[in-house]
Amino acid sequence: MLLVTLAIVLSACGSPSPTAFPELEPHGGLPSDFAWQFKDGPDFYVYEASSPSHPNCSVGLYFGTAPQFHPSATAQGRSGSLAGHPVVWEESVVDGLHRADTVLPYRHSAAHTELAIHAWVVAPRDADLGPLRASLATVSFRPRGNGPA
Repeated sequence: MLLVTLAIVLSACGSPSPTAFPELEPHGGLPSDFAWQFKDGPDFYVYEASSPSHPNCSVGLYFGTAPQFHPSATAQGRSGSLAGHPVVWEESVVDGLHRADTVLPYRHSAAHTELAIHAWVVAPRDADLGPLRASLATVSFRPRGNGPA
């Protein structure tokens, strides 16, 4: 009996818990003239993308566990996709700029903790917002440092 109890305790100790915070980077998912820029935070990180030919448009991805996104009461939900996962984009107009936000629960592997990926797109016109939001449907995430994103 003691041997069985010891075996159960040891097997439980040997099971890795998903506590590793994954260091990921986005790959693709942007028009060709946009480029991702990395910004590190204390317990999160962000990738933002912009383009010289579209100076008032931007795309962002927050990787962390506590996104600070709360849709406004006037936001309109629109079905879409982020990295191949179905999401609802919350669209609004803030200070004259069109904005779409979504949060995707994401676990890169069983060894990693689950992240909340807050994605956002900002553009001066709704006509610019749609294609940028749609491009994020094809973004993928890979370990950081694997070459140009």
